[in-house]
Amino acid sequence: IVVADSRAPRDGKFLEKIGTYNPLLEKENTNRVVLNQERVKYWLSVGATPSDRVEKFLSQMGLTADQRAN
Repeated sequence: IVVADSRAPRDGKFLEKIGTYNPLLEKENTNRVVLNQERVKYWLSVGATPSDRVEKFLSQMGLTADQRAN
């Protein structure tokens, strides 16, 4: 899971790696989605917009739109 400039190509250069996602692991496995929550909060605070899939992960981790504003 990376932070990328929206103007960059899809598989192009990214700004920062903030986590990992392994869809082969079972949903209950804590290593399926690993995010650096502090960096996620930082990037959201400066205006980053998560993709639909990452938005779902953030929601499951309790990082809702209301909490991002803090």
